[in-house]
Amino acid sequence: MSSSLTLTLPLNAAVQRALRRQAEAQGKSMAEVAREILEKALLVEPSASTDEKRHQIREREARDLEILNQRADVLNREVEDLLAYQIEL
Repeated sequence: MSSSLTLTLPLNAAVQRALRRQAEAQGKSMAEVAREILEKALLVEPSASTDEKRHQIREREARDLEILNQRADVLNREVEDLLAYQIEL
């Protein structure tokens, strides 16, 4: 089954230029390129690459937390030292 849909979308100048450049580079119309972009965005199931990106983010956050925990004592001493110079208002 095939359906047809007409969309009227206001595009800012930068998006229009990017769409036009991509269409020209591919030898297609702007409408064809826009349709392909929408199809890819709407039809793609969450992929292994998405799962891999989430995994990478979790690993990076874990490394960051480990670094903070390793340096917590030093950072806490620095803050305590700074607070010792603070005057009460």
